Amino acid sequence: PSVSNWPSPQPSSQPITQPSVNPSGSSRPTSQPSSPGPSDHPSEHPSVSNWPSPYPSSHPSIQPSENPTLSNWPSLYPSSQPTTKPSADPSASNSPTPQPSSQSIAAPSQEPSLYSAPSDRPSEQPSVVDQSTSQPSKIPSVTDQPPNPVRLAVYDPLFKAPMCFETGSSCDTGETLIDGVGSFEQNAPNTIDSCNDRSAAVYQQDESLNRIIVKSKDGETMTAGTTLEIHATVSTAVDVSSRSNPEHSETAHMYYHSESTGSWEWICT
Repeated sequence: PSVSNWPSPQPSSQPITQPSVNPSGSSRPTSQPSSPGPSDHPSEHPSVSNWPSPYPSSHPSIQPSENPTLSNWPSLYPSSQPTTKPSADPSASNSPTPQPSSQSIAAPSQEPSLYSAPSDRPSEQPSVVDQSTSQPSKIPSVTDQPPNPVRLAVYDPLFKAPMCFETGSSCDTGETLIDGVGSFEQNAPNTIDSCNDRSAAVYQQDESLNRIIVKSKDGETMTAGTTLEIHATVSTAVDVSSRSNPEHSETAHMYYHSESTGSWEWICT
């Protein structure tokens, strides 16, 4: 008989019931199933594949495999019985999950993620830093300071009178800067033309100018041409009976001094 390395494409008309002494060997399984039906005995030399079958077994084993297959890709289907133990070799991902964890930890991450853009939602528990950063804030905080703050005057030794060095809606000498008279007044006489008080004047017994507030009427910053209000706190004499003209009434005169003209202009009494 002829000998061939390839099996005949036609079945034998008189098959034998005895197995072949030298059966043909094939590296590829047949594409046709066995006509009598599959064997109920396991193969002595089963085929081994590096890829799992795409079809689940109709009779899965309840025993774990002695040599389970290993895959670098996770399953697309979640486990029906997940483990409560952490993985010894967890998978690493460069992208964070879009879903927050239901059980957050209190400890900070040893390798926190960095983002170039800040979050559009404020933190419920913001961190507190004791040292200021050297970089300016992309979104600076807004303070409650008014745009036209009230300025408090200080003594200017050049003009020898109180002065507000910064612009604002008002300028206030405060409660103590000019409160007094004569030797009882700080930096007396607090006048730019060296007009002195009476040497015998006594605080809280003779006349004195105790406080002056100059403010814009509309609350805006004081500028040239702005309408201003003057609030003055004055004290009158307790007893004028011993004076040469006790019948004269006590009055306070307000003047304005212009740096451009260098002269005093009367405002009101």
